[in-house]
Amino acid sequence: MYAADSVPRAPMASLTMSSTLSRPSTSTAATVVKTVPSLRGPRGVSARAKLQRVLADTAVRASIQPASNSAQPRQLKRAGLNALAIHLVTGAVLLHFARKASVRVLPALFPKHIGGGNSGRPGMPGGRKPAIVWFRNDLRLHDHEPLAAASSSATSLLPVYIFDPREYGKSPNGFDKTGPYRARFILEALHDLKARLQEAGSDLVVRIGKPEVVLPELSRAIGAGAVYCHGEVTAEECAVESDVKKALDKAGAALKVMWGNTLFHVEDLPFQLPNMPSNYSDFRNALRGKAVRSPVETPAQIKALPAASVTPGDIPSLQQLGFDAATLSRCASDSSAMGAQLRGGESEALNRLRNFIRNFIPQAHSSGSDRIATASHSSRSRPSAPAPDFCCKISPWLALGCLSPRQLYVQLQQEAGTAAAGVSAQQQHQVKPAGEEVDTGMQWLLFELLWRDFFRFITKKYTVTGVAQRLSKKARLQQAPGTPVLALAGC
Repeated sequence: MYAADSVPRAPMASLTMSSTLSRPSTSTAATVVKTVPSLRGPRGVSARAKLQRVLADTAVRASIQPASNSAQPRQLKRAGLNALAIHLVTGAVLLHFARKASVRVLPALFPKHIGGGNSGRPGMPGGRKPAIVWFRNDLRLHDHEPLAAASSSATSLLPVYIFDPREYGKSPNGFDKTGPYRARFILEALHDLKARLQEAGSDLVVRIGKPEVVLPELSRAIGAGAVYCHGEVTAEECAVESDVKKALDKAGAALKVMWGNTLFHVEDLPFQLPNMPSNYSDFRNALRGKAVRSPVETPAQIKALPAASVTPGDIPSLQQLGFDAATLSRCASDSSAMGAQLRGGESEALNRLRNFIRNFIPQAHSSGSDRIATASHSSRSRPSAPAPDFCCKISPWLALGCLSPRQLYVQLQQEAGTAAAGVSAQQQHQVKPAGEEVDTGMQWLLFELLWRDFFRFITKKYTVTGVAQRLSKKARLQQAPGTPVLALAGC
């Protein structure tokens, strides 16, 4: 047979004039060609033109018969050439759509593409792109899976925090959606996060606006391929995630949502969320013997900001968030309020954790044997260690994500040194069966963190199943006269 390079190229019309190609294969090939869009390929040749060229080459090969094969039956040659034409056309079509869709078609033949569409900017290795890390209720650097994932897959990182106006102002009942003490706590946490990012060689970009508007704009500005974030659990927050995903799809970027801010990871639960037990006792018993994941390591150095110029922006003041002077003056003069004594930020949270370890661990070692000998077998008995008091005092930092519950629990377990008392490292991080707890303070701490997990998972359960959305569409629940709203919320 003749070499492929020596066969002259023929126009599309030669397909219908070839006596060797059968009519069924010719019509089928022509139909396939018509279904391919005229999109420009990476070498400037449209996919339709490529297929026309392949089919023309096949027609020329079919019309030229070497003398050595003249004795073969005509039907055998025709069947072989028809099969060759169909394979060539099918391969060209698959190759075209594999390139355009960036998916893996026939893994043995086509390489895996990275990303969700267009390739990266020139000079980026492997088509990798910058990424955005969207900070929400996770204002920390330790045990931050989105930050770690983005650091390992992107060429550069843009840390972003967005003040959503829908989270401020007044609720339909006339109450502050975000009170002044919480707002000040958030601002302090952001200043601390910004300083820690700057120490690591990065910075924090701050914007005021709707995330579904701000994130696509920043994504286009830096050519980001993905936005990484922690997922939330309430219906409103999940609706924002859905809107952000739709807007990013139009901007050519992907939204990568990861689970966080609980002691147990959602993938480690022994049940699917829709089948989650509706009461705490069954939830806790289902987690019996389950180990807590190790915290995600903090990157030693955050990747640099993208080359595209993006102004970091300033962290707003309380006045810019809508709080009037009278409210701020009243809060400043009320030093007895609990919120007035708290300072937000990851640094403050880790400092409180270190102080608690210094005070609690010596007590655990000095009186551990006495407590174990007289331990109550009721999970409701309060330990002699100050663990319950610490849980109440550390909860604001857990709520805003300045401290990871996994980091809190695992670090306390490590510092307690229970492994030295004959307890394996895996047993340290396991939930004890009901009635087998020892009054060491650690089990009480786990008890409190499990309650926190239960409420987050049960909220996500009803958000996933759509119950929360259905309830939000119904009329508001009628309150009894004089009943405070906070009392209804269980606060």
